[in-house]
Amino acid sequence: MGGTIKAKAFEPEIVVLYCEHSKPTGGTTLSAEKSAEGFKLRTVMLPCSSKIEPQHLLKIIEGGVDGVELVGCPEGRCKFLVGNRRAEKRVNYTRRLLEDIDMGAERIGMIRPEKFTTDQLLETAKKRVEAVRELGPNPMKGVKGANGK
Repeated sequence: MGGTIKAKAFEPEIVVLYCEHSKPTGGTTLSAEKSAEGFKLRTVMLPCSSKIEPQHLLKIIEGGVDGVELVGCPEGRCKFLVGNRRAEKRVNYTRRLLEDIDMGAERIGMIRPEKFTTDQLLETAKKRVEAVRELGPNPMKGVKGANGK
């Protein structure tokens, strides 16, 4: 997919979804969004990471976003007992779907950190950016029907 020169030239758009029980500490998500250099960052809080479904992740990608990172609760700390494990299974399923259609599984990832700070949020987004740069821009960007156009 996309050559190295082309892949390094674009400004990826990354969405970080995070469980409200794992919301970042040490600043605001808005400050992390504004600190993003060389890429666009959007953050969205979910009531629980288990609320995410494959079709939600695919809809975000269909809208032209280059990469998505889901932040769930650490192992054994989910308020809903197994919500973070459900989310991980759904992320892995969605990654397989993206791989099957040659869009690249690396467009979507998930972490479950012990403690999550706004600095970590930014670092997590940067890691997803690097994975996405290797893939190049999302082929759905600018496609009629994507982004509500």
